[in-house]
Amino acid sequence: MAKTNETTDLGGIAHGDLLYAVRSLVSAGKTTTLEVARLAGERSARITALEAELAVLKVGGSVSMDSVAPAPRKRGRPRTRPPTVAKPVGSKVIRKDGRSFTVTAAVVESRRLQGQYLGNLRKVPEKERDRYRAIVKAKGVAAAVAAIKKRLRIA
Repeated sequence: MAKTNETTDLGGIAHGDLLYAVRSLVSAGKTTTLEVARLAGERSARITALEAELAVLKVGGSVSMDSVAPAPRKRGRPRTRPPTVAKPVGSKVIRKDGRSFTVTAAVVESRRLQGQYLGNLRKVPEKERDRYRAIVKAKGVAAAVAAIKKRLRIA
């Protein structure tokens, strides 16, 4: 078991200090625990691949590219904030800037309707979009969503 005062080869930083730094990055929203876990998992896979390659080299055989696992690829841009987590209705949410608000059933329904409206509006040709924007102003988002679904023949 590693002591907290032992240093690593990462600039001579102590294990405890590295642990503190990772926790601080996660709590600040700079990275997620899922991303840290993924990177930790990639490390063990990379070690296994290198050990397999080393075993082949020690025997004196040639290394085929099929037996060596490629280095893990990064896919897309890394997340800079934690993913959105579904909050129970009526729960209090506190933002990083200190503002707090309560997620109510009305807020959840409003956001669901707004998402449907925006998603379906993208499917409508641009020339027709003003018609549905006018419906939103006159009758509300729910009526506009119903009209768009009728236009697109979505159940």
